[in-house]
Amino acid sequence: MNLVEYVIYLLRLRFLHHLPLGTTLTQIKQQLHEFFAANQFLSAEQVQNNLNFIFSLVP
Repeated sequence: MNLVEYVIYLLRLRFLHHLPLGTTLTQIKQQLHEFFAANQFLSAEQVQNNLNFIFSLVP
């Protein structure tokens, strides 16, 4: 899994799976903008750990 796939996975897990049925794309877009404006999604350490793991898979 690459870093972008991991971020998408976390977005689904932490955010999108908890939205009520019938939420519009406009509402999702607005909520994502608000979420990212108020929160740091991944710390530098988390990004580095993920990259280290990805690089460890390459022979």
